[in-house]
Amino acid sequence: MEVIYTGLRQSPEDIVEAAIQEDVDAIGLSCLSGAHMTLFPEVVKLLKKRKSGDILVVFGPGTPLREIVAFFETAGEGA
Repeated sequence: MEVIYTGLRQSPEDIVEAAIQEDVDAIGLSCLSGAHMTLFPEVVKLLKKRKSGDILVVFGPGTPLREIVAFFETAGEGA
């Protein structure tokens, strides 16, 4: 697995642009302010608009890291 960290306070547009440029399989967003309620849906909307809706935006707040890793390890077995 490779992780690309884009830094703090990225706009949904910045997140989507970086994801497309880096040809990622999934986007993980960390948001402690509660802004995830507006940020996540906007990222998904922009991905679909840019015809990149196949990029996953997964896992809600509080999801244990081991659950996230297990998901991607299992997904990688089918690749």
